[in-house]
Amino acid sequence: MTMQINNALEYWTSTNEWSITLTPTETDLEFLWVYFNNVEIKVPVAGQNPIIWSAPKDLFKEGVNSVSMRFDDFAKNPGVTSVFNLNLDTTAPIKPRILFTTDDVGSNTAIVGPNGRTDDQSPVLNGLAEPKSLVTLYNAQDEVIGSAIADGNGLWQIEVELADGEHGFYVTAEDALGNVSVESDAFNLVVGPDLGNTPPGVALITHAEDDVGASTGELRSGAITDDTRPQLHGTAQADSTINIQYRNGDGEWIDGVAAVANASGEWSWTAPELEAGNWEFRANAGGSWSQPFGLEIATAGSDALKAAISQAEDNFGEYTGPLLSGAITDDATPTLSGRAEANTTVIIRWNDGNDFFSTTVQADASSNWQWTPDPALAPGKWDFATKTSSNTWSTPFTLDIIAPDSQAPLMTDVYDDVIQKVGTVASGTETNDNELLLSGRGEANSLVYIYDNEVLLTSVTVGQDGNWQVTTPELKDGDHSLAVSHGDYNSSLASWDFEVDTLPPPDFEIDSMGSARTFSLSYEEIVADGQKSLWIDNDKRQFKVDGNEGDVLELENLTPQEWLSMGEVTIAGTQYDVWSHQGGETELLIQQGIISELDQA
Repeated sequence: MTMQINNALEYWTSTNEWSITLTPTETDLEFLWVYFNNVEIKVPVAGQNPIIWSAPKDLFKEGVNSVSMRFDDFAKNPGVTSVFNLNLDTTAPIKPRILFTTDDVGSNTAIVGPNGRTDDQSPVLNGLAEPKSLVTLYNAQDEVIGSAIADGNGLWQIEVELADGEHGFYVTAEDALGNVSVESDAFNLVVGPDLGNTPPGVALITHAEDDVGASTGELRSGAITDDTRPQLHGTAQADSTINIQYRNGDGEWIDGVAAVANASGEWSWTAPELEAGNWEFRANAGGSWSQPFGLEIATAGSDALKAAISQAEDNFGEYTGPLLSGAITDDATPTLSGRAEANTTVIIRWNDGNDFFSTTVQADASSNWQWTPDPALAPGKWDFATKTSSNTWSTPFTLDIIAPDSQAPLMTDVYDDVIQKVGTVASGTETNDNELLLSGRGEANSLVYIYDNEVLLTSVTVGQDGNWQVTTPELKDGDHSLAVSHGDYNSSLASWDFEVDTLPPPDFEIDSMGSARTFSLSYEEIVADGQKSLWIDNDKRQFKVDGNEGDVLELENLTPQEWLSMGEVTIAGTQYDVWSHQGGETELLIQQGIISELDQA
């Protein structure tokens, strides 16, 4: 740490590996005298500028450390003493708390505690944390939804916008040095009309209940369950009749048996036996229908109940975002997330081919789960898989963990899709395609720059699976050298070199003289001037003959019986008869209208 020393200043640090850099204007200094917590330290400094001094770890204590410094020159003249306090803070803030939320909407306004209910869709959460610390509010999906600075007494408030339904929250506190507290206890809240005070005609589905199998409990909309007769719960006006409808997928709504709300406005309804699939439910009490409440019904042991990894999340470094299986990432602690039967225990195992690990997490009432490796993963290719106690392991989810800034992007293929030479353009060859499809690998979500002859050609963002693909702008005929980088071009980059030649080869043409002509062709000319896959992509040496109606083609040292008719082909609007030599290596294309011995064979 570099700073200017002044009297009576306070400095803070979160590590005992603290140092200070001094740049005195005098050049004849002999010693730096330091008094650290009243311990005298004599430091020779002759000829040094700047001067770097590190605090002794054995004297550094948590809390306030007193420091004074002065220079002596070679004449033993003492300089001015600078005094300051150095505060070492390595302790995270105390566990913060969410105390209550305030409800100022509707006829029932009050303070609402944990597991309470409010009809206020913009409630203000209140709590306690370390004074002056940054309080960050998370929802049950571990998403940041608000923050505030605790005041001098540790009090904080955060207003949130919430839809009707069940919500869970927790907070952390972070001090000025970046020390983060443990998570607070969860604070759960239901947002919806006050029980017993729901508007007439309105009925809400708040949750469902699973009481079948090993994993039971509350179900939220979107959950996966093996209960084929789930019980719905909701609220409405007291003593009102609740109409229930349900449907499979996008099918027709089916009327269910009505339910009746009790004196508190609560109601429940048990579904009839349902087959496996995605089901939606809705309710009303004489008014409009509620928002659909969805459940995925799955039979015991089916693949639908298998725990699966949906994606990972990279939140480290320059390039962040979702990761799919196969991705390259510099985040050594990527957060994996997925789906499983609601309220079930998910077993996670992971390995790099040498070391094998496992742990468990709990799927929530919506069937979602999350997990972050701890400790961090070493660089290498890691495979992850999940299962529950009643199902087999999921398909492996693979991540290639790299050290930050350790891997440049790669170009793995340059593809030509123009007839004659369709396929990969090997480095050092030529192509007749001037809009080539480029493919490669790189760190997921990163930006790759593509250079042609050291000039930026285009750019592309690497996909969430670590692959990228882009079609080049139109390339001019001539030599090209492609290279890829996360930044500027430099001569050390690997290159992919090729020549673009879009000009067609010359045809064997007979100029029109106003009358039919006779010309000859030998096998040697076909072999010498023909080219492989010239007009038809079949890896045969091909030779094309053009002329006029009535022209005569005489064949020298060619036996007509050695040539087989292969039908017709149209090239640029002109029809040709195709003849293949029985040797299988040569083809002759003769424009229709030209007379040859082959026609008479």
